[in-house]
Amino acid sequence: MGFYIFLCTTVLLMIFHDIQLKLIYYIFPGKDHRRFHDFQHFAASKYLQLAKHYAGMKIIIESNLKNELPDNFLIISNHQSLFDILALTFSFPRFYVRFVAKKELKFGIPATSFFLRKGGHALIDRKGSFKESQKKLLKLSSLSRKKGFCPAIFPEGTRSRSGKVGKFHSAAVRMVLSRSQLPILSVATNGGYKIAKVKDLAKNLKDTVYRIKFLKLYAYTADRRQILLNLEQSRAEISDQVNQWQQK
Repeated sequence: MGFYIFLCTTVLLMIFHDIQLKLIYYIFPGKDHRRFHDFQHFAASKYLQLAKHYAGMKIIIESNLKNELPDNFLIISNHQSLFDILALTFSFPRFYVRFVAKKELKFGIPATSFFLRKGGHALIDRKGSFKESQKKLLKLSSLSRKKGFCPAIFPEGTRSRSGKVGKFHSAAVRMVLSRSQLPILSVATNGGYKIAKVKDLAKNLKDTVYRIKFLKLYAYTADRRQILLNLEQSRAEISDQVNQWQQK
């Protein structure tokens, strides 16, 4: 019963938030990113509270970092489900997290689709032209020069149905770094693959422990070979962390 209360309440809340978000956007036009950001984090917090209270899901956020995060950085994370966007948004309340996501999310999801379209995210057509993807990534890169803006990339390029970390691709990372001198923060997540579909939510949400861990902050580099090495290392440490979680 708790799951169905969660599902119905979440759907209604997303529709209500969709209306609120559009009102905010059109009443306060221009570049008022603070209002958009505050609403994004507020909505993410509400959905997670509902999942915890009614469905029994747990979310745990940890960090290996000894120092505070800088004003801007590039988030690199493994990808298991759409829940990753929600969870990463929640995990960085002081920052404007902007995602590189697939174009298919542009429409059809209340609140989420509108925010992705209007909030400065890069929606990429994986079957489209390289020039169009490049344009959107460079725009995201330019936006990340502003204090607090942090692009987030899933280098696997697609969701892992098993939870295992796949191959990391470097093109989007190199494109973003070509216009912005950002350090890279590696982030491991786990639990999303268990709730990737609606039927999975009904079956697994109650027992899902969604984990997020900030692993390492890599200094900015413009050297292509070093970027590739950093990506390889970040993939290895993310994979090791995910394997540790899954073996428990």
